[in-house]
Amino acid sequence: MKKFLVLTFSLSLLVLCGLKNTSLVEAFSIPSQESTAEIEKWTRQLYSPDPAIRSSAAVSLLDLGHSDALEPLLSILRGNPPVPTTGELKEERTSGRDVLISVIKAFGFKGDDRAVEPLIELLKNEDHEIMQSSSETLGKLRTLKAIQAMATGVLDLQYPSGSRVLLAHSLGQTREREAVEPLLMVLQSPETELQNAAAAALRLISKQTFGRDLSRWQEWWELNKVKTREQWLEDITKELEEDTEELEAQNEALKKELADKTIALLGSATQNKDYKVLLEAMKSGHPEVRAFATKKLAELKDPNFIPAFIDALKDKEKEVRASAALALGEMRDERAVNPLINALWDEDILVKEKSAVALASYKSKPVMDALILSLRGGETPVVIAATVTLGQIGNPEAVEPLIELLSSKEAKVRETAIMALGRLKDPMAVKPIIEALQDKEERVRWYAADSLGSIKNSEAIEPLIQTLSKDSTRVRESAAAALGQLGNERVIEPLVKAMADPDKRVADQAADALLSIQTQSFEALDYLADTFYNMKDYNRASLILEKQISQFSSNGPYQTKVLDSKLKLARAYHLQKDWQKAAVLYDLLSTQKPKDMEIKMGLVKCLKEVKQYDRLQELYALWMKELPEQAQDWWQGRVELLNILFEEGNYVKIEKLVDSFLLEDPELGGPTFKGKILTLAKRSAGKALSHSGDTGTSTIP
Repeated sequence: MKKFLVLTFSLSLLVLCGLKNTSLVEAFSIPSQESTAEIEKWTRQLYSPDPAIRSSAAVSLLDLGHSDALEPLLSILRGNPPVPTTGELKEERTSGRDVLISVIKAFGFKGDDRAVEPLIELLKNEDHEIMQSSSETLGKLRTLKAIQAMATGVLDLQYPSGSRVLLAHSLGQTREREAVEPLLMVLQSPETELQNAAAAALRLISKQTFGRDLSRWQEWWELNKVKTREQWLEDITKELEEDTEELEAQNEALKKELADKTIALLGSATQNKDYKVLLEAMKSGHPEVRAFATKKLAELKDPNFIPAFIDALKDKEKEVRASAALALGEMRDERAVNPLINALWDEDILVKEKSAVALASYKSKPVMDALILSLRGGETPVVIAATVTLGQIGNPEAVEPLIELLSSKEAKVRETAIMALGRLKDPMAVKPIIEALQDKEERVRWYAADSLGSIKNSEAIEPLIQTLSKDSTRVRESAAAALGQLGNERVIEPLVKAMADPDKRVADQAADALLSIQTQSFEALDYLADTFYNMKDYNRASLILEKQISQFSSNGPYQTKVLDSKLKLARAYHLQKDWQKAAVLYDLLSTQKPKDMEIKMGLVKCLKEVKQYDRLQELYALWMKELPEQAQDWWQGRVELLNILFEEGNYVKIEKLVDSFLLEDPELGGPTFKGKILTLAKRSAGKALSHSGDTGTSTIP
């Protein structure tokens, strides 16, 4: 029986490409209009350049079971191929020889002996590959009709010797008792090659090693030919056991090859939006093809495919059922709720797990009840998936069942439950999660800290402060982040202290957490800004000062202090070389503190960096009037501005500025500056004249 199991296994490959099984009635009925269209389609595809498509087309025609479907194949075998009509395959077609070989192999693949006569005739063909393929196909048929035809051919001297050798080998491949006597007769041939072929075939059938010793073979046959059919098959089964592993490996390789080809074709169908092909592929005999088709259809999110996905939840392969569950989760269609709930009790863990994940898209009470029920006594992956989903759904009814999971022996279950409780943000979970800060597993402790930060309950402050000072690096980091989320002034000092943590990640997280502190205290924010400033962390100092200024700028009693904070902020921008922001603040402050030279010098530096020279000249003129006692500084600034313009080649601008300076003060600020200014003016005039003479045009920007 093992042989027939192997044969059945091989024939199961026929459904790889989504082929439909035909009933006995269909096989002998007149082809319908739909069948006729299929025959035409498969006949056209016999001429595809792709050998996988040719093979699939030939097998499909055989599978239709109608004589009209068989006729084009027999015509090809007889050397009278039908002329393919124009249609789907408009590209260059393959050669007739390749088509013939594909058709020959299809009969062997299908185990269909209706082509025995033309196959026997093809053994006279001069093309060795055609002869070889015909012989191999005859050997695979294993029917009495095929064996009798091969027996006749192998003994017919009109056949070429090479063909008879191939037929002898094929008779051996059948492993059938009816092949023995013809092979014994061939063993008596005067041709050594034929004798060797017959001996090899007999050895394959019997597993005996008598070589070309005719008498020993005849003796063996006298003992075995009297066996019943059942006894013979039992012996053959034992012999086949040695070959089964290799055959199954070959079958698996073939299945994979055909599946890969089919998936490639389905990819093309997807690009062409041929969704009917994908739906058909969901009925394929290969789970990889069905899973691929399911995933591709899921990407479309078309509610018309919901019934197909629901049907796929009953597929015999777990991968297909799992893919269907995920697809239904993506679709978010209420028709999927009950099938997905039922899939929570699937026999396979993977399917249950994916179904639990998919139910995150549905928030009805039946879904909640089913997920909560699946927490009790379920497999760990399923419990974890259901836990995550309950956290995503956000229903408070899940809080108590999730708290119960904190006593699970599985660390992964405990940490997942803590994460889900953190998402639910229910105060009832605070104390159990605080207790989890003492869990023996580091990951559980750090997720506990994370969740306490999400819930933002003040009861967690002290436990988190203690964790911040004594746990592992990863847990300390999470505790720092959580304290920042709690945003209470009580956490400021512990977090400032944590900025000195030996681990940089903890120190940085503590610093970031301080930025999250929500406080109504100007002094607390001032303390934080000064702390960062003293650490030369000017970026974080700027963020705190910006928050402080925004929060208190309209608060009357703090106006003077806010002004000081703005100056700190301008300095912080300055030190970060954020010249534009610093210039805006310095400019504003210079009007509010007109006598503050630090502000004015800071503004001068920033305007130079951003090359706002006109604005700088305006300010020098203004300050000359407002602060004449600082005239030396303003004239020095003007000289520096002229030097910058000279270096940039802006000679005409220098001429205009010097003219305006002379109108303001003919002495140009005194001897110290006058000589320098006039020298620059003279050099600029010369440069301008030189450039004008060279080009005939002005180079003034």
